[in-house]
Amino acid sequence: MTNNALGGQANSRLLITLVLDTSGSMKGNRIAQLNKFLSELKQALDKDKYINRVGEVAIVTFGNDGVRAITGTSATSHFVAVNAFTAPSLESGGFTPMTKALRLALSLVTRRKAELRTSGIPMAHRPLIFLVTDGLPTDDQGNLSADWREVAAELRRQESGKHLHIFSFGVADADAAVLQGLAPKSTYQIDDVDFSAVLQLMSISLELARSASNDGDADELYESVRKRNEVRKAMQKFLQGDK
Repeated sequence: MTNNALGGQANSRLLITLVLDTSGSMKGNRIAQLNKFLSELKQALDKDKYINRVGEVAIVTFGNDGVRAITGTSATSHFVAVNAFTAPSLESGGFTPMTKALRLALSLVTRRKAELRTSGIPMAHRPLIFLVTDGLPTDDQGNLSADWREVAAELRRQESGKHLHIFSFGVADADAAVLQGLAPKSTYQIDDVDFSAVLQLMSISLELARSASNDGDADELYESVRKRNEVRKAMQKFLQGDK
């Protein structure tokens, strides 16, 4: 994908990958709220002039129709410029092959970084992966699977090598132990369909990621996001009159 195809973006990039659960347990209000979240995310990204210039988005879904990468404007990249990103309409169904989806997401990020490097385009910041799920990881036949531990080990290697950051959001019945295993310092549990909280946390993460040093430890960003989120929640309670 050429720089021109990205609508005149700045000559640096921030890769944003959404890994979204579309399994059968997301049916009804949950999938409706997830679609609403994607529309609101698009609006939020459009309002951020910096992210609009440097950002690229890829979406990997797992559940309905298996594991799919559903964004991209060329045969070689599943990332699309923020200013060309269109929120998809997702449907629910199937099992929860979370591990397979995370592996695909890591592969897409690695491939895109190589493409950018070949084109002489630097990374403005480390890539960000955001996982949203309400369930337990399974294989393609719906059997519970523990192979997420292998992906967790790879994520730790990527973090320690200063190659990416990952955040996980557990909705309703999501297994906290699995998510904390995947993202020990950056897992958040969300009320049943409160995707507004996911959007707020993503906004905080994107804002702080732009000022984070590429040479800094991943835990520094995670701690900054957590502290900012605590301030946000305290202010929200104050405004609502909670004691």
